[in-house]
This record gives sequence, structure tokens and C-alpha cells, in this order.
Amino acid sequence: MYLPILCIISVLLSALTCWALPVRNAWLIPISIGFFLAYLIGLVILTFVYLFISSLLLPKESPPPKKSRFAYANVKSFCKATIQVSRMRLNVSGLEKIPDEPFLYIANHRSNLDPFLTIALLAPRDISFATKEGNMKRPIVGPYIRRAGFLVIDRENPRNALKTIRTAADLINRDHIAFGIYPEGTRNTTDEPLLPFHEGVFMTAQKANVPVVVAATKNTEQVAKRFPFRSTKVSFSVLHVYSAEEVKSRRQADLSNEAYSIILKHLTEGDA
Repeated sequence: MYLPILCIISVLLSALTCWALPVRNAWLIPISIGFFLAYLIGLVILTFVYLFISSLLLPKESPPPKKSRFAYANVKSFCKATIQVSRMRLNVSGLEKIPDEPFLYIANHRSNLDPFLTIALLAPRDISFATKEGNMKRPIVGPYIRRAGFLVIDRENPRNALKTIRTAADLINRDHIAFGIYPEGTRNTTDEPLLPFHEGVFMTAQKANVPVVVAATKNTEQVAKRFPFRSTKVSFSVLHVYSAEEVKSRRQADLSNEAYSIILKHLTEGDA
């Protein structure tokens, strides 16, 4: 949210400086603004060139033999920048509940911005996500998220999905990171507040022997509809944390049903 404000202030200061000069120098106003806009455009172009070239140099293995700190740092920076320019008015609660140890993160999924928001808010903690195969094939994005520890989850093939869940458990323990899975299995584009959960995602936490963080977001699906002319009030709430011991001792179905109820209650309590 700060980047657009800084840009506007910079343009206004440039114009004000020129306005304060004698009238004969007023022609400096459009030149000053032009140079500033050229600087911004050049910065964007150089950023994409840097990301494109560096993405070509990243190894192609999936899952990677080891998470790349370089790749994840760039992913995290991109997520923070995206949230800043998206004009979200954030209401964040419950971050103090998140354990210092690795954990499995589950939440509702209403927008492609959900993982961006989570990565930005959980920093400096590292969290990777299960994602669809199409994202791995995208230029620039694919190589980066692959090396940042993101994993493809096959929603159509339960056997392949189970393999991803096991790989995620290994990744959590090997790289000592958190891992996020959306139990709904896909982005919820319906009018229902929450889609049914796939209880198998809790197997990741059981195999990795880590806690489960249950969270919810509201209104992220409205950001794209309102941007850039209006801001959007978005809430991010950590609702509950299951200890590793509790996760290990309970049935996946029971955990899934209870987590579903916790998130659904929060989503239906009112607007963000």
C-alpha cells in the first residue's frame, strides 16, 4: 500500500519544485515528471529481466534436492511487493499463536492472492505451498516456486496426491520449513463460504510429526474486482493450532471435520 503513495508524493514533489522556480523554467515540470516515470518503467523492466535470467539458471528438479534460499528470498520479496501495491487494508490477528517449529498450514482458499498474503505475513518464517501443475510451467514463476519448495499436487489422481503429501512431510523435516495446503483442493469460486475438505492433507502433519495451524482469510477475492481504484478490507486470522501430539493421536477425519467447523464459523460470523 505504501509504494503507490510514495510514487504520487514523488511526482507531486517534482512538480512543486519546478513550480517554485521562475515562470521561465516551468517547462521543467513535464520533463521532471517524464524522467521519474521513465525511472519507474526502467526499474520494472530491469526487475523482470533479472528474474527471467536468474530463473533460467535455477535447476529444474522437482522436488528440488534442497530448497534454494535465493529463490525463496525472491518469492518472498515478490509476495510482499504484490500485497503492498494491491491496496489491501489488512486486519491481522492470531500471529502470536504460530509455533516457532515447522508446521502444516491449512486455510480456506478464495483467491490466487491467498498464498501471496500468507507468505508476506508469516515472514520471516518460510512457508511453501502445494500448487497446481500449471503454475510450475509458467515462465519465471515456475522455476522460482519449484526451487522455493513448492510442490505439485494432482487433484484428479488420489494416488499422485498422496505421493505429494508424503513428499511434503519429507520437505518439512528436511528443510525445516512450514508447508501450506488448502484442504478444499481448489480455489473456491462458488457462493458457498467453504468447500468440503480433503481429510488426507492431515496425513502430512502426521507423517512429519508437526503441529497444524488453522487460519482463514476474508475478502481476498474482492481485491482484483476493486483494484486499482478502490482499496479492499481483508482479514487474515490464525484461528487454532493443533499440537503435534494431538495431530498424531487423532483420526484424520476428526481433525478435518473440526478444522472445517472452526473455519466455517469464522467465515460466517460477519464481513471482514
